Amino acid sequence: MAASETPRTITLASRASQLAQIQTNIVRDALAKAFPSKTFATSFMTTAGDHNQSQALYLLGGKSLWTKELEVALKEGVVDMLVHSYKDVPTTLPEGCEIGGVLEREDPVDSLVVKKGLEFKTLEDLPDGSVVGTSSVRRVAQLRRLFPKLVFLDVRGNLNTRMAKLDAPDSPYAALILAKAGLVRLGWGSRMTADLHPPTLYHAVSQGALAIEIRSDDTEARELCRSVTHWQTEWQCAAERACLRVLEDIEDHWVRHVAECGAACPAYVGRKGGECAGC
Repeated sequence: MAASETPRTITLASRASQLAQIQTNIVRDALAKAFPSKTFATSFMTTAGDHNQSQALYLLGGKSLWTKELEVALKEGVVDMLVHSYKDVPTTLPEGCEIGGVLEREDPVDSLVVKKGLEFKTLEDLPDGSVVGTSSVRRVAQLRRLFPKLVFLDVRGNLNTRMAKLDAPDSPYAALILAKAGLVRLGWGSRMTADLHPPTLYHAVSQGALAIEIRSDDTEARELCRSVTHWQTEWQCAAERACLRVLEDIEDHWVRHVAECGAACPAYVGRKGGECAGC
C-alpha cells in the first residue's frame, strides 16, 4: 500500500432486525480478531421482507425478499460483505456475487416455544385444536401429517415481533415453532420448551449457519472470509444446498408443465427428462 493511500474500511451489512445485527456483529468480531490491523464497520438495512409482515412468505417471492436490496448495495460497492442466515439465501446468487465464507454452525434444529402462562411443553401436550404459529411451509407439511388435530397458522415478522404476537393476551397462538439458533443468539434459550428432531421435523437447508456474501471480483474480501470459515459447516451446507437446488429445478419444471398443459399430468411425475406423457 502506498504511503498516501487510505486504508480500506470493510463494511459488513445485513437486515436491521435485532437478530441480524447480532449475527453481523458475530462475523465482524471474528474478522477483527483474525485481522486486528484492519478496520471493519457495519451497516443495517430494511428489506422488502421486513416491510411486509402480514402475507405468507411463499406468496411474496420467497427468500430473495431478504437479500435483494442488500445485494444491490453490495454490487454497487456501497458495502463489502453481506451477513445472512444461510437458510434465507437463495440457492442461486446474482451474477457477480458469491458466498465467501461460512461460520461454524449452531444447532440447526427447530424448537417449540409455548405461550407464557401455559404449562404445555411439547406438541404432544397441546390440546386438539391448538394453534401453532410458523411461517414455514416446510414445517407445516411435515407436522400436519403427525399432528392432524393441531391447527398450523402463518405468523410473520422478525423474532421479536413473532414472540410479541405469541404472548399477546388476545393471541390465537398456543405455541410457535422457531429456529433454535436464532433463539440462542438472542439469549432466549429459556423460552424453548422442546427441540424438534428428525424424524419428527427435518430442519431447513443450512439452518443455524451464517454466510458471508461478497462480490466475486473482491479478492481481498474473499481472503478475509476464508480465515473465519468453518470448513465442516461449509461442506455440510454446500451439500444441503445442492440437494435443494435439484428439488427446485424439478419443481420449476413441473410448474411450467402445469402452466402449459392446464392440469397436472400424473404420468409426468418421475419421467426421465421430464417429458409429458400424454396429457
